[in-house]
Amino acid sequence: MSSMMNVSTAAAANAADSSLLGVLTLSVDGLAAPKAAAELICPKMRRSFDMYDVPLAQLTSLGMQQMMELGAHIRQQYVEDRALLAPSLRQKGGGRTEFDSYFHASWLDRFAQGAVAMGHGLYPDVDGPEGLFPQPVPVYMQFEKTEHDLAAVRGPCKRTKKNDYKKYAHQRAPDLLWAHRKLLRKVSKHCGIDFTDYSYASGGVDQVGSIIDLAEMLASDRAHGFPMLPGLTDDMFDELQQLAFQAMVERSLSSSRRVTYWLGGFTDVFMNNLRAMQGTEQGAPHKLYSYHAQRELSLALQKLLEWQPPASGNDSVPSALGLNALPPSSTLFFELHATQPPASTEIPVTSKFHVRTYQWTPQDGRQPVQLGICQDLACPWEAVEARFHTHLNKTGLWYDICDYHLVNAPVKKSLLSASLEMAWMNFDMFLYAVVLFVSVGFAVTATVRRIEKLERSRRPQTTPRRLRLARTAL
Repeated sequence: MSSMMNVSTAAAANAADSSLLGVLTLSVDGLAAPKAAAELICPKMRRSFDMYDVPLAQLTSLGMQQMMELGAHIRQQYVEDRALLAPSLRQKGGGRTEFDSYFHASWLDRFAQGAVAMGHGLYPDVDGPEGLFPQPVPVYMQFEKTEHDLAAVRGPCKRTKKNDYKKYAHQRAPDLLWAHRKLLRKVSKHCGIDFTDYSYASGGVDQVGSIIDLAEMLASDRAHGFPMLPGLTDDMFDELQQLAFQAMVERSLSSSRRVTYWLGGFTDVFMNNLRAMQGTEQGAPHKLYSYHAQRELSLALQKLLEWQPPASGNDSVPSALGLNALPPSSTLFFELHATQPPASTEIPVTSKFHVRTYQWTPQDGRQPVQLGICQDLACPWEAVEARFHTHLNKTGLWYDICDYHLVNAPVKKSLLSASLEMAWMNFDMFLYAVVLFVSVGFAVTATVRRIEKLERSRRPQTTPRRLRLARTAL
């Protein structure tokens, strides 16, 4: 299933083999055990907690298997079929000083577990050094509060997110929950917590978050084949999943401003990685950049690029604000290609590079994705770049939105700051020209005056006419 690919997609891939420069992936974590607050959210489900083979909130065996399938898919695509990546981390030569693949996981353990499991699928047991199996894969991580690239909402933007959540809880959420009050009454009865009493939200209880966590917990139980909550029907399950996804998307991504700070520093990471593949950045680029973070980051990127959700074998996929729910282990693929010259020299090449996008899930495999910002599956690089610029020019940068001041600002400029800096440089050059012109004018004037004064001082002294007449009379 993980390597499933339709005929047209395979043909397009084979036709573009020689032009493929690199790929960036962004993955949602795989299936995990319920969160620690699950016992408080739904006391009557405590018996299912002990069925999980890992601690709460950690990746389960099935979740690890999903991520290994993803790694095997990447190996099939980019090692076996298209020869983009070296078949082994141990392979050397060709002037390479770094691994082909780069793994970066967000701050939670399960994200790192997912990255490692994917690495095991990409570089299987047979690839490990003698006496050491499987091949160890390096995974980069940051502390929660300093993970600006994958989780700015957990550090610099935490207060901004919290304030927006409060606004949603008191403005939009009551209407949404009221529309599903019948469902919430039934779930409250079967779960042991009153989800219809919205009054205690002002006391610090995140009721919307509790509903989202409950939906995740029920979905995980079903995926693992555990007994469902007594009294919960399939229709109730589907409605709860839709309610939870809609609430999650509305409170996190309902405005361009929120999309920006949820993306955080990943906008720069994304663009810099793809520029590195073009050879426009210093240093030898990796050929695979693999990122692992919470689903809101993937959804925010989809929102920015107007990701057109591919067809799914599941007819009841939750959707909201033009986005579809992402199953565990879902991965977004961004391939960078060098545009091949056309057969006819009369047809101009409009872009040197283009981006092809795909989505992989354990259920539906690999599917091509159309971006709303482009007319074709092969999206010109300039269109992607312009989309980022336009969005950030509209919203401002994430650290300005979150009122966060970088102590040690990175050397590389952000997309918006780079354009603003160029504008200021042009303005500065204009000011320098004006100052130089005025300074030269003053200098010339002063020089002329000094010359005139010097000439006057060198003229012979003459006696005034009146004095000469007086001397003659004497």
